[in-house]
Amino acid sequence: MVNAALRKHIGKHLQKARKDAGFKSARSFAESVGLEPTTYTAYEQGARAFNIEQAWEFAEALGVGIDELVGHEATREYADPRQEQMNGCYETLNEESKEIIAGVVASFAADADRRTVKDAPWLESDEEPMEGVA
Repeated sequence: MVNAALRKHIGKHLQKARKDAGFKSARSFAESVGLEPTTYTAYEQGARAFNIEQAWEFAEALGVGIDELVGHEATREYADPRQEQMNGCYETLNEESKEIIAGVVASFAADADRRTVKDAPWLESDEEPMEGVA
């Protein structure tokens, strides 16, 4: 049984996902997924809870994941702490730099048997490395 506060929380996120997807009214979205508008509106208002099949259908129709649909932010833990550090650094980069980094990582992954960090041309540069990068 879903409590009222949780239903309201989920309803707010459902409404946001609907609007972000371009559905101006609850009625237009309800009709697009074959629901009575009053039933769908009750979901957005938190008066009713929808089941997992409906959540899946709504998420598909709105182009979001179920987590986003219901307002759940997953916390991610990495087995290798360097992964979190790399992700943090990556998020600070502009799009051009992200493309370069993606290419470097792909080249290492594609030829992991032979390629080592000492083969990297950027290590021959006189430029200072980024903080935390050896």
